[in-house]
Amino acid sequence: MAPIDDAIAAINLLEPGEHFPYRSYARKFNVPYSTLTQRHKGCQRPREAKHCNQQIL
Repeated sequence: MAPIDDAIAAINLLEPGEHFPYRSYARKFNVPYSTLTQRHKGCQRPREAKHCNQQIL
């Protein structure tokens, strides 16, 4: 699994409402902070999904 997926999985394991700083998870898994926040919030999809959607067009 890619480090970004590992970081998102770790964030998703937390209890609802529990505070988690994105920056500390980004440092821990060595991923860009902005990519982690966007991917976790659903604003950004993996490249594979993007390429697949473009091929459908």
